[in-house]
Amino acid sequence: IQGRVFPATLDDVELVAEVRVHGRLMTIRGESHITGAHGVIEDIRLDPPVVCGFSGSVEAILAAELVVLGPGSLFTSILPNVLVPEIAGALRTTKALKVFVCNIAMQPGETDGYNVADHVTTLEEYLGQGVVQVVIGNSNFQTENAGQNTRYVSSTPSGHPLHTRWRIIEADLVEFERPWRHDSRKLADVLLGLQ
Repeated sequence: IQGRVFPATLDDVELVAEVRVHGRLMTIRGESHITGAHGVIEDIRLDPPVVCGFSGSVEAILAAELVVLGPGSLFTSILPNVLVPEIAGALRTTKALKVFVCNIAMQPGETDGYNVADHVTTLEEYLGQGVVQVVIGNSNFQTENAGQNTRYVSSTPSGHPLHTRWRIIEADLVEFERPWRHDSRKLADVLLGLQ
């Protein structure tokens, strides 16, 4: 991708999560502390909850032909942007094709046990249903080079209601040497094939 990088907001804001750790619900502040708690994230929010969206970002979303959410940490990279009201509003308003790219591997302390449907359902809790049209997930769960700590995000179960709301594309997206990461060329080919 060639282009410019814009922030979601220029306001001073902190990420806050409600995380269940060993059965106890705790309020944890700050991205690294949230994942470092090694619990189950039950809610995520911004403090303060209302911040101004960066106008350049809003304009770019509204003018786009394709908006790609992800890949990235669901709770600490993708959702914080969606929590900015003007960014969420632009995503709901834009005529662009909106695509969610699911991570290849679960992220410890963040998406342990999540499959593709769990990622999408969580995104919809914050952004709403019907905003994103396409989900891209990985179909290659290679063991070579994966190491013992890689836990792949499994496919959306057949018959899951998600199949009726989204166009789901599953493709080999892994980088051979580091199969917990997306191969940028493979992912680009899938994205370009949507046009």
